[in-house]
Amino acid sequence: MDIDQQRLSFAKQLGAQVINVQSEDLHTALIRLFGTGHGLMDDDRVGADAYIDCVGLPEYMTDFINWGKFGAKFVVVALGATPVTYKPQFLAMNELSFLGSAIYTAADIKEAIHNITNLDNHFPEIVSAHYPLEQTQAAFERANTDKEAVKVVIDVND
Repeated sequence: MDIDQQRLSFAKQLGAQVINVQSEDLHTALIRLFGTGHGLMDDDRVGADAYIDCVGLPEYMTDFINWGKFGAKFVVVALGATPVTYKPQFLAMNELSFLGSAIYTAADIKEAIHNITNLDNHFPEIVSAHYPLEQTQAAFERANTDKEAVKVVIDVND
């Protein structure tokens, strides 16, 4: 899910099912994609088993608490700066879990290196720009400001 149509279109090209949260109600879209699950009191909830947050907006965490089915997990990857407030009993009632992620482990990096050698991967489509090591600052500036850039790569071996 995103609000940027270009990113959503790109994700769709890669095979993802997408939700534009500016034009579609998130709860309705999640039910459409994942069906319904149930809470402890047999109340209808979103049927997804896991959520991965790469944005860090507090409302997505509170939506998860309100909509997550019994036993669902919410993985926090994003480094959101805004504090999140919720009542712990709502986590306990439906055995919901928040999990932190260190983003990348050594095993993840090895898997990524293996994947880019696979000719069937989408790596060339994902990379928006290459920068030489000497232009590292420019690469980070572009990655942080260019909304059209999907992935900016710093080439360290050139």
